[in-house]
Amino acid sequence: YVVFDNLPTGTYTVTESDLSGYHQVSTTCENVEVWSANSTIDDMPTCEFHNAHDEGDLTIHKEVDVDGDGDIDLYDPADWTWNLDGGDQNYAMGDTQTVLTGIHTVSENQQADYHSAGWYCNDGTSGSGEELTVDVTTEGISCTFTNVRDTGSLKVIKYVDSGDATPDQWSFTIDGYGTLTPAEGEDYVVFDNLPTGTYTVTESDLSGYHQV
Repeated sequence: YVVFDNLPTGTYTVTESDLSGYHQVSTTCENVEVWSANSTIDDMPTCEFHNAHDEGDLTIHKEVDVDGDGDIDLYDPADWTWNLDGGDQNYAMGDTQTVLTGIHTVSENQQADYHSAGWYCNDGTSGSGEELTVDVTTEGISCTFTNVRDTGSLKVIKYVDSGDATPDQWSFTIDGYGTLTPAEGEDYVVFDNLPTGTYTVTESDLSGYHQV
């Protein structure tokens, strides 16, 4: 506290300085009556200021490319979560948290078979990785993590043990991912951009041949 001494009796209004990041909640320091110059510290007129740290809204979103084709397939899926300032809150994607203004750290809970493709915020900032540092203002901020399904390639080799047929007379299929035929004179095909996982490859029939 502070004490203004030797004030002539009368009515006074006290103002306070501004402090960045804080706002005034309430005050009783307007039109305060000073009635005696002989008041002690216990019975002199008193007024108060109440202040609080500024707050802002922080919203975190999620975009997911589920097959690695470059297109976003899911927005704010329910099974992805995020944490704030090193905690383990597991907030749902799309949730908004009201926080004190200033610098905060946000991390996403990564899932198996996916990797981070970066993040961006509506204040123009962006970056890479599964964690971001954001400056929250009273206007609030929204940030989005992007994740992409891990993918790989599968090489299928064709062997012909006997006869005159060549490998490029067969074709090979993965359900949902198409059919490929070896180039002329080649004995293999490659299925690219397959989401990581387990697959079954089938081959076409060729009259006079059987699979060994």
